[in-house]
Amino acid sequence: MRKCYIFAMAALLCCTSAVLPVQAASVQAEADAPAAAEWIGTGTETKNITVYDAANNGSFRMSGRIYTQGIVFTGASNDMENNAVSTVTYDVSAFSTISFTVGHVDNTVLNSGTLTVSKDGQEADSVFLSYNITAREYTLDVSDAQSVTFTVTVNGKSQFGFGSISADGSEPEKPSAAPEYDAPEKLMNTGYNMLNTAVYTAADKSQSFKMNGRTYYQGLVFSGGASYNETNASLFTVNTENVSRLRFTAGHIDNAARKNATVKIYRDNVHDEAEDIVLTPDMALKEYELDVSDTKCLLLWIDRGGDSVYAFGDISVNEKECGLKSAAPVYASPEKMLNASFNNENITVCSATDQSQSFKMNGRTYYQGIQFNGGMPYYDPNTSRISFNTENVSRLSFTAGHLDNTALKDATLYIYRDNVKSDEETIGLSASMPLKDYVIDVTDTGVLTLVMERKTKSDSSVSISGYGFANVSFDGRQAELECKIPKYTDTAQLLKAGFNTQKAAVYSGDDTSRTFTVGSETYSQGIVFGGGNFYTPQTENRISFNVENTGAVTMKLGCVQSTDGKEDSVMRVMLDNQEIRQIPLKKDMPVRDYTFNTAGSAVLELVVPVSYTDSYAAADIRLSDTPVILRGDVNGNGEVGVDDAQIALRAYTERLSGKPLPLNKAQTEAADVDDSGIISIEDVQLILKYYTENTVAGKKVSWEALIQ
Repeated sequence: MRKCYIFAMAALLCCTSAVLPVQAASVQAEADAPAAAEWIGTGTETKNITVYDAANNGSFRMSGRIYTQGIVFTGASNDMENNAVSTVTYDVSAFSTISFTVGHVDNTVLNSGTLTVSKDGQEADSVFLSYNITAREYTLDVSDAQSVTFTVTVNGKSQFGFGSISADGSEPEKPSAAPEYDAPEKLMNTGYNMLNTAVYTAADKSQSFKMNGRTYYQGLVFSGGASYNETNASLFTVNTENVSRLRFTAGHIDNAARKNATVKIYRDNVHDEAEDIVLTPDMALKEYELDVSDTKCLLLWIDRGGDSVYAFGDISVNEKECGLKSAAPVYASPEKMLNASFNNENITVCSATDQSQSFKMNGRTYYQGIQFNGGMPYYDPNTSRISFNTENVSRLSFTAGHLDNTALKDATLYIYRDNVKSDEETIGLSASMPLKDYVIDVTDTGVLTLVMERKTKSDSSVSISGYGFANVSFDGRQAELECKIPKYTDTAQLLKAGFNTQKAAVYSGDDTSRTFTVGSETYSQGIVFGGGNFYTPQTENRISFNVENTGAVTMKLGCVQSTDGKEDSVMRVMLDNQEIRQIPLKKDMPVRDYTFNTAGSAVLELVVPVSYTDSYAAADIRLSDTPVILRGDVNGNGEVGVDDAQIALRAYTERLSGKPLPLNKAQTEAADVDDSGIISIEDVQLILKYYTENTVAGKKVSWEALIQ
């Protein structure tokens, strides 16, 4: 058009009478120039392009905008082709300038490219095209050219486009428009150039994800990728030209890999590190707000460690809230709460209501609770963890103990409230601990995390210690199934139910060909405390039994025949982790009965260290439903000693002060050695005298002789 105007000016200089004809010629030239919508369909020497004009009513998107007029450079036919060329040549003799919006076509392969502009076969400009470019205006002066060639070179199937093409400043016939959102879900559904990102926008709870135990129905989940990659990226881009503010809640997806992530925010392809958001697996849910009033396109780039997964939930746009808000769980039963636990590591949850699951602690069988176990034995300490959403819970209760037949190593439980460690609530756990009840107040806690560190390394064992929280309950709601306390109809059942056995050999009597000899008797039922090997000159033997439903346990102790018996030993008798007696073990010891009153106790433990050439045994083991009352044996350890006199004296003092006796029925009967019906100072003196005569002096003096 400008060239026609120059010829008209020359005629005007020659003759002023030619003004009108010249004007007519100029008008005719403008009339001959094609409209941009028609002109873009006149390209020649085309390769790998798609033209959207009056003859093609399709559309394409760039930076979230819809374009119905323009050119798309379609790139390669497959992702493996590099340096793929798309090109088109136009006659521009009728124009002075060509303008268009250049950008990456939304949701095509995220590879960058290069735009080369040639005039009359000579390169005039080269423009780098980034896959995350915000579409921008480009104007080309063609007043000095007859033809222009546009060439886009890309790797793979990435596509770039020219939209809203105009000539000499004319307005496009079908200009693009920035999207407007009447709901946050509309914004999310128009996101583009996504990578490893899932969009949740359903309005009927058919889709959901969980963070910190809460259920979210709307949001963006940044996932995917491969676990063996050190870093996996997730991308989400959206047009924000008609948005001023975005709000969302960020957190870690429950039960996903526990690795950190960083959110990088790009505003129109510009990244400011000051806006980076660091995400961690243990983070409390956190609300964020972004001012996007001056941002055309917002890109969220999430660098995730390995296959970790994070999310933005409850996204709102300006003042428009999400259609379905997240919800904290409400548990109908403790079993439901256990099943809703998350981020579990080296944990086994038992929550069935039909006894199909169980575990044992101190000989009891529990059907509901948490087992802190698993892991690798060479990790020290070995960690287990479990988390609960407790927004609708006030008090959490459980019974803690050591898992039977796991390594006898201590452990420490750490309590985290909303990702903050509570040092004053640290709980120490031991392998021989009695079962203990705990209550945790979680009134002001959104997420409760229990982390247990268990010691594993041992010179004698590589197995891993395990602990359990049983009968988990909350706010008065008890476990569906109560635990089972063993009852024994015979000694064989007791022996088979022994736990935490170390080296000791159990003879249940089922195989009568398997025997041992103590004194002059041969037994097929009992316990042999044997040695180790040449490299372990002394080995600690031990075994435990649940004795809650017994009154007394009686056994014969002696040296096993056919052993050297060079080294003496001692049996330590423990009731509920308290030593009640030490019994010397010698090769020439007489074989006799030893009775341990177990009424009111839960666990009887026998510990015997022996050399590798020696063995001692407990044989002819008998059970009694009621305590075997030995006169003067107040503490029930099977013998009369100074301790018994001290306990009787304390009981006597309490009686004089009018306080209740600190003894049970069996202890009271044992302390009343003179059968007077009360515990008196005379009883104390008689117990001391019996001990002195029989134990210290080695005489055989009866109670009857002392009392007379």
